[in-house]
Amino acid sequence: MASLYKQRYTTKIPANAEIIKKDGKKKVRLVGRDGKTKMLDFVRGRDGSGRMVDYSPNWMINYVDYDGRRRVKSTGCRDKTAARQIMAQLELEVEQVRSGVLSRRELRLAEYRIASIEELIQDYLTHLAVKTVKGRRVSKAYRRGSEQRLRQILEECHFRTLDDVNREGVENWMFLTEKNGKGPRTVNCYRTAILAFCNWAVKYQRLASNPLAGLFRADESHDIRHQRRALTEGEVSRLLKAAELRPIAEYGREIVKLTTKTRNGRRKWKRLPLTWENLDDCYARGLEAMKNSPRKIKEYRRIGRQRKLAYRVLLTTGLRRGELAAVTVDCLHLDAERPFLLLPGSFTKNGQTATIPLRAEITEAVRSWIDEMGLFSLDPVFDPIPTIRNFDADIAAANIPKRDERNRVVDIHALRHTFGTHLARAGVAPRTAMAAMRHSKIELTMNVYTDPALLDVAGAVDSLPAF
Repeated sequence: MASLYKQRYTTKIPANAEIIKKDGKKKVRLVGRDGKTKMLDFVRGRDGSGRMVDYSPNWMINYVDYDGRRRVKSTGCRDKTAARQIMAQLELEVEQVRSGVLSRRELRLAEYRIASIEELIQDYLTHLAVKTVKGRRVSKAYRRGSEQRLRQILEECHFRTLDDVNREGVENWMFLTEKNGKGPRTVNCYRTAILAFCNWAVKYQRLASNPLAGLFRADESHDIRHQRRALTEGEVSRLLKAAELRPIAEYGREIVKLTTKTRNGRRKWKRLPLTWENLDDCYARGLEAMKNSPRKIKEYRRIGRQRKLAYRVLLTTGLRRGELAAVTVDCLHLDAERPFLLLPGSFTKNGQTATIPLRAEITEAVRSWIDEMGLFSLDPVFDPIPTIRNFDADIAAANIPKRDERNRVVDIHALRHTFGTHLARAGVAPRTAMAAMRHSKIELTMNVYTDPALLDVAGAVDSLPAF
């Protein structure tokens, strides 16, 4: 037999409560949020302090399920009559399963449909924590991002249970979100988060079918907000020099006094920013400022050289930033007839082992770096790898604009675009360039990773015969 009850718990006595005696027992009298006077039992806590006994607002069901196990479930109802109806329905379902009228899977699906979606989110996050894709665990950053986007779209669509999730509600949310200024690519990231959640719910028998099947994607072609560009040879040269000199040059920036009009707070001075024009002078002043600390100079020079080497490797191999971080000494085969980098599939994007040829000057630079640092086989070669903040400071010192007149952006991954674009400029066959970039589609190599602004289209036209 099932029974209804309210969960009993003790809590602190509020300051506005009054302790009185009634029928020979201590009671706590207080005014609730609804303005009504409540009379609760007085008890002593484990530490001897006075506490009051209260009950949960919702009715609970104590019942025996179809497997004979005793279970407790919240009805979510404050009204006892409504709670009785839910209890009666639950007892009926248990009897139907026992008699074979209803399968256990159907009953579980019915329970999950009306269960709190918060419990399902926790189950989904646990699934992501143990999931492996191409031999790699799902990263913490991905799990954090997926949870944030999933919670936001569920909250803004007012989905409280799986039964609430519907395609029309998500489509309306996507339309309004894009209309309010979010980019279509961002909207598609939220769409992917809730679609993956529903696919998981179907696969793990929380849903019979995906209610978002066939959900359209926002059109990204007309509103690309983060399109990268390739660097020219001159820009690459300036970037490498800025990366090497900037750690010391930062200490040689000129100091200017602030006037009362330009002062912000109590500071009376500031350092001028690094530019390509003052980079050499700032470097010389930085060396002068640290002349009494030769160990510091050596350390900052090491940081600059390592960052420069990291950029050179990215520019000549097309490695991604995460792949660069995974490069250890034993991945490098520098004494081979044709030196190469062997990157395990657990670190590549497509999950396949990659063999990446190394240029002669890069081979010697990396060999010299390994010998100088005394690295062993399992040591990472580029540790730490350049951060986004470091890269932005380097391009600012190299006088490379973050965005060009086409609104294309320069970031660390733009070095991979630079690699692909200069392969095309050098006349490398598209199929060969595709293999060097490790792409699965030629369109990706030609359309996305080749910057048309750096291609000599006019020269190609001039090469035509004089018809």
